[in-house]
Amino acid sequence: MALDENDDPLFAYLAVPASVEGNVAPGDCDPDETTVGCDGIYFTRWNPCTGAFTSPVIVDPNVNYYGTNEGAQRISLAYDTSTREVGIAYTKRRRAMRPAAPTGKAPA
Repeated sequence: MALDENDDPLFAYLAVPASVEGNVAPGDCDPDETTVGCDGIYFTRWNPCTGAFTSPVIVDPNVNYYGTNEGAQRISLAYDTSTREVGIAYTKRRRAMRPAAPTGKAPA
C-alpha cells in the first residue's frame, strides 16, 4: 500500500483468479499452457469522487511462483507525488534453462 498526494490509498496485490474461478487448487503452473494456478499482480486505488476503489487493473497475469518460495511472494508499491507515477516491484519465478538439442555438428 502507498498513499497518493491526497493521502488516498493505492494497492498492489497478488491474486489467483483462474484457480478460484475454476475451483482448482493452486499449483505449479505453466503460463504457456494454462493460467490455472498462476498468480496475477493487480493494482487499484481509491477514487474520492466515487467514494470507492477503482476496478482492479492486472499488471502481470502470470507471476507463477508456486512451489518455489512457499507463498512468500513480496510486492512493493511506490508513488512519486511530484510526477504522479506508480512503481510496482515483484519477483517472477525464473524458468530453468534447458540445454540446446545437439545439432550433430562439431564445435568450430
